[in-house]
Amino acid sequence: MDSSPVTAMSATSRMPLNATSCALDDALRVAIAREGASTIVPTQAAVVVVDVRQWSCWQRQASHYLSERDRRQLARLRRADEQQWRCMGYALLRLWLSRTIGLPSAQVEVARDADGRPLLASGLGDISLSHAGPWFAFAFAWATQGRVGVDLESRERAAGMEGLEDYVCHPHERDSLVVHGQADHMGLLRLWTRKEAALKRAGLGLSLEPKTFVAPSDTPFRLPGLGDWVQVSELALEAPVCLALAHAPGMAPAAHWLRP
Repeated sequence: MDSSPVTAMSATSRMPLNATSCALDDALRVAIAREGASTIVPTQAAVVVVDVRQWSCWQRQASHYLSERDRRQLARLRRADEQQWRCMGYALLRLWLSRTIGLPSAQVEVARDADGRPLLASGLGDISLSHAGPWFAFAFAWATQGRVGVDLESRERAAGMEGLEDYVCHPHERDSLVVHGQADHMGLLRLWTRKEAALKRAGLGLSLEPKTFVAPSDTPFRLPGLGDWVQVSELALEAPVCLALAHAPGMAPAAHWLRP
């Protein structure tokens, strides 16, 4: 399998911001404008990635943007660093959605369905969330464009994919994941990320085993038992993660890495 991701994310020069010069909301607004991520046209599916450690100087402000449900979820986490990462991730998600859909942050409500899938209560669009340690990915598409699903995995996880070929791979995919007689663990992780994104879009989680369907990059396919077509785009950025976005066929992902 070709190890080079399909779509590259933009990287532009930037001046660092900090909590003494502006508030978290203003810092995110500047980052969005700098990356050209201010407008999402109806034919696009948008995804942004953040490393919440880069936003840590606004940590005290982040809690002001959390819902009661968010606070309860954070209280169940045992590790302090995970609590801080999740707190900042949820705050940035809410603020990014506020900028994206044009509503005050206080009116942006992220709910969950019975299976735990995030929902935008306004009904203006569909959202998806993924995180791996301090790395978070947020995805959005306007309601007219259907659902989205995003998955982000640390590249360090590739070493732990050994022996998972039978669980992840459809029989038609196995040959492409063997290089010189050895399993391509990074290729397997990328395949897992594409399949996870597709399953998130469908709201199936892991109730459908990954090995039961093929998930090519940038080629529409169907999940077993579903009539809806899905396309998965792999997205590259200057970070040690694999990232995939599932969306309606023909949509062009608008991808950005937001840094202060």
